Amino acid sequence: MRSEKGQVTQIIQNTLGVVLVGFILFLLYRLILFSLVHIETMNPNVVAALIAGLSALTGYFVSRYLERKKMVEQELREKKIPTYEDFIETIFRQFKGDKPSEEELESRMLDFHKKSIIWSSDKIIRSYLKWRRTTVKAVSTPPKNHQEQVEMVGLFADFLIEIRKEVGYNKTKIKREEIMEMIIKDSRTSESTQR
Repeated sequence: MRSEKGQVTQIIQNTLGVVLVGFILFLLYRLILFSLVHIETMNPNVVAALIAGLSALTGYFVSRYLERKKMVEQELREKKIPTYEDFIETIFRQFKGDKPSEEELESRMLDFHKKSIIWSSDKIIRSYLKWRRTTVKAVSTPPKNHQEQVEMVGLFADFLIEIRKEVGYNKTKIKREEIMEMIIKDSRTSESTQR
């Protein structure tokens, strides 16, 4: 958690940033207004220089904004990927029959929950919770039929697709059934190697 001093500093910096941006926008507004009123009497070279300057200034701020946005997205991605990799590793270990102890599993799940609350999008959290509710229900009341088992694997596949979207594959064409096929094949392969 941030200290109070750090929070106050952040508030002051944000306030100064807003005031500075507001002041710059006000100056631009006044300059544009002045230019429009006096455009007929102004030297064409001055008008061209003003337009070029405004274009350059606008381009600079837009490029800085996009650059900053991309940098933040990259930093978030760098935090998310290890979280998702650890979680998926835990689940696939169970598919292989290499089940961690109850304490280790609980520790890994709590770690995932903690990191997800901080780094994951709403879609990821909702998709995970939907799959988790079904899984917890299946542990207490085993699925009655094959369709319920398929739905549980399908919800896990939906969760994995959301993870793919969040880490950069926004336009993924992978379908639920394709992920399910990979999960089921991995599970069957590990079962056959254990026999």
